[in-house]
Amino acid sequence: MTGRFSIIETGWRDDGLFIVILGGETRALLESESAHEFARILAERRRCKKPVKAEAVMADSGKPTFRRTFCFTE
Repeated sequence: MTGRFSIIETGWRDDGLFIVILGGETRALLESESAHEFARILAERRRCKKPVKAEAVMADSGKPTFRRTFCFTE
């Protein structure tokens, strides 16, 4: 699968989860194992090693075309 991810946002959510929001040009790119792995690597930099969930891919009106939120805990 070709394509690149954009890091849209990282940080702590009000519910205590660390989030990584990635953007991409295709839905399939953000649903790939590569996207999960990339988000995990970013989360591990904050010592959040346990993936909790990956939310649904959402269409975005700007660029990148799609975004997905990955959630982690310590």
